Amino acid sequence: MIDRLVAFALHQRFITLALALLLTGAGIVSYHRLPIEAYPDVGDVKVEVITLWPGHAAEEVERLITIPLENELNGIADVTFLRSDTLFGLSNIKVLFADGTDNYWARQQAQERITQADLPVDAKPALGPLSSVIGEIFRYTLESKTVPLIELKAIQNWVLEREFRKIPGVADVVSWGGGTKQYQVNVDPARLRGYNLTLKQVFDAVAANNSNAGGSYVPQGQYALTVRGIGLFRGLRDIENVVVAAQKGTPVRVRDVGQVGIGHAIRLGVLGRDHDDDLV
Repeated sequence: MIDRLVAFALHQRFITLALALLLTGAGIVSYHRLPIEAYPDVGDVKVEVITLWPGHAAEEVERLITIPLENELNGIADVTFLRSDTLFGLSNIKVLFADGTDNYWARQQAQERITQADLPVDAKPALGPLSSVIGEIFRYTLESKTVPLIELKAIQNWVLEREFRKIPGVADVVSWGGGTKQYQVNVDPARLRGYNLTLKQVFDAVAANNSNAGGSYVPQGQYALTVRGIGLFRGLRDIENVVVAAQKGTPVRVRDVGQVGIGHAIRLGVLGRDHDDDLV
């Protein structure tokens, strides 16, 4: 076979040269069209399911969130491996698919299965961003001698993160360090007992009063004036003035049963660099 091939190449030199040039040209064209990445993604097709359930221990999160989600996600076709991590108030499930599986198909299947899981009402599972394990491109810190750390964290979450997400190609922005700003009501149990109230009444009153309401519209000549009830909190004083209950015609407000202030959520870690032990 090889002898015949060599003999053909020697006797048909023109055809052999033409084939060689054709293959060379095709190779050059293919080389220029070949997608080249400095860091190619060789990882598995992965879908990450993240569920936040603040205030609950890892045992409850695993029993009521992680296990029901795993039972649903295990039934998806082409799933090769499933791994989960459960922490205080957090469930993180990683679902790996077979090579060649379309990323968007995998995410659609996972989303459909999530809706079928029986989860607590206040637990909202969501899919992680469609990004690569080597997709991290930049790290930075926020520093200021006058702005408190909690305010730097708020700037990062509400200003910088939103601007970065507008950049084409940016899939996610992850923040570390600092404390998440909160408006906190520190209830005094003695005052609560004195007014014969429960903590749930305070919760319900604060939640019910932090909203706007619509009232249709009022005709005014050739115009229609929209009626709005503005009830969103604008500061600490608005929270302090919320009425929890009325006793003998006298309103009992939030400030009567506790103190309202600004604090941060429970922190599970810190970010440090060089000699700075706490950064954003």
